Amino acid sequence: MKKKIFLILLSLICLNLNAQKKKKTSPKVAKVNVVAKIDNVSVEIFKNNLNLYILNGKIKDSLNIKSVDTNLPTDFNLKSFIAKGTKLYLLSYVEKSFIQSPNKTENITVINSEIYDISSKVKIYSNIQKSTKISEKVFLDKLKNASETQEKLRNEGYTFELLSDGDISLTSKSKSSKLTYDVVSKQFLESKKKK
Repeated sequence: MKKKIFLILLSLICLNLNAQKKKKTSPKVAKVNVVAKIDNVSVEIFKNNLNLYILNGKIKDSLNIKSVDTNLPTDFNLKSFIAKGTKLYLLSYVEKSFIQSPNKTENITVINSEIYDISSKVKIYSNIQKSTKISEKVFLDKLKNASETQEKLRNEGYTFELLSDGDISLTSKSKSSKLTYDVVSKQFLESKKKK
């Protein structure tokens, strides 16, 4: 009988020791989402940041483009082009948001166009074009018995277009201009009109 009690106690102690062992867990790896890639340049979303990565051999340099929250940008496009003998990269992406109130809704679309010089790791130019579609319930009388829905479209900023020679064309409802890359200042400057 003593042996049975001893075996039961021993097995309970062994079970208790086994149950207290800490389980090994694998470290959590943050999810990397590559959204665009060309040559040795890629655009990735990592830890709520939108980054531009440049791979030089085994070294990976990065430029932080912006922090992203729940509204992740979409429609990424990364392309390289030559402007005045300098290789540059154009990154464009779209951000959408929606604002709703009892009598008004707004669908906001923002198109971002950014130009980077990878050799010097700098953003050279940035353009933001914002388009807002507004749908609003308007009351026709003071007692709010009759109403109608009015829709409006509001545009802000310039429409961006990259020309085949590496120049930029910017147009809005009232103005248009052309920018040319200046190698010395490493900027896009408004081109002088020939007389």
